[in-house]
Amino acid sequence: MAISSILGTWLDHYPEDFFQPPDFISLQMLRAYIGVHMPGSELQRRDRLLYLSRRNHEPNEPESLAMAPAPEKIQTSLRS
Repeated sequence: MAISSILGTWLDHYPEDFFQPPDFISLQMLRAYIGVHMPGSELQRRDRLLYLSRRNHEPNEPESLAMAPAPEKIQTSLRS
């Protein structure tokens, strides 16, 4: 199936196209399409593993926000 080959190549070479946190909408749409049209395929197994690995690596809170001081502390230090 040509579409399977194209989607597999896209996943392999441009995975960042599918990772828009927090919901990974593009990857979820791809997974839904593959689930309907290619159930049990190697591509379905790969997209599931990719989805699970990305979902498990997403922090609950962005690191930059977790390390930033509270806003009131910033305002206090600016007045000094």
